[in-house]
Amino acid sequence: MATLAIVLERRLISFVLKSVTLMNASNACFFFHNI
Repeated sequence: MATLAIVLERRLISFVLKSVTLMNASNACFFFHNI
């Protein structure tokens, strides 16, 4: 049961990191597009 929680936690963390990276990338593109 502990291993399952660890796997889910790692997947959640990686998903959050990907989401933040995508948001930052889109914000950067939008910012540079407006210059």
